[in-house]
Amino acid sequence: MSERDWTFDQERNVACFTVRQVIENNAPILRVSHDEDDHSWQFLTGDRISTEDMMIVGMGEIVDRDSSLLTIGTMPPGYTATRVSVDDDWVIQKQG
Repeated sequence: MSERDWTFDQERNVACFTVRQVIENNAPILRVSHDEDDHSWQFLTGDRISTEDMMIVGMGEIVDRDSSLLTIGTMPPGYTATRVSVDDDWVIQKQG
């Protein structure tokens, strides 16, 4: 992937939140949040999570696992994207 393909407002090496299920078990990312308060990103499975499951990784590592995330990289802070499966389109909604 070239730099011009990168759609996020953060660099590839910026830390983001995810869960061990994504990193260790290759669980699909079905929920993405772009937090309004600090502009951080969360890449989650959509399942209930515990603090023990949380991990911090580089955004590039997440996008390398699922390049479809580039389609929501322009999502503004304060919004969440969800999908039922990796074959579905993202649905973007304002958090609240």
